[in-house]
Amino acid sequence: MKRLESQLIQRLPTEEQIPEVKSKRVSHAVHRQRVLREQFLLYNNMEVIMEHNEKFIADVKSAWAEVFPNSRCIVRNIMGSLCFNGYLSKDNSEVANSILLNDPLSYSGWYSLDNNDVFKEEAASLSIAPPAGSYLAFVSASLRRKSIKQPDREKLVKRFVELRELVRSNKDNMIQLHFNINEKV
Repeated sequence: MKRLESQLIQRLPTEEQIPEVKSKRVSHAVHRQRVLREQFLLYNNMEVIMEHNEKFIADVKSAWAEVFPNSRCIVRNIMGSLCFNGYLSKDNSEVANSILLNDPLSYSGWYSLDNNDVFKEEAASLSIAPPAGSYLAFVSASLRRKSIKQPDREKLVKRFVELRELVRSNKDNMIQLHFNINEKV
């Protein structure tokens, strides 16, 4: 099997062998050759990537559990990237109508090896009651989104502690809680 892989790698054109051509049709073919080469090399390194991802998943889950012990986090592998979502509720019975998106905390982020080992936050907000006399159902208190370079457990814990402080400072204003907030933070 290794011999076959080495033969296939030798057959793939190197960057120097791929011609620079001005024709759109040929340049598309050249681009396709580059993409196929990168995909093949990525596939051969999949064991290393999966090992790295498993370590990161374990770090995220343990950091979340340390800061929010009675809540949950979900990590999914989506096309080579890891999607992370954190919630205050432990299960769907703790949120209104058993709909996960009714959880007052919305925290999500992406981690991809394509981004040079960076964890990018997508959302970090909390649904709270609106001011008196407002026509809104709720308002959001949020943290500024961050990118964490070379994330490890300590950096993640530090960021999750900032998120916990946001929850603690607004815990009296949260709406429609089906759980005891003091157990969560």
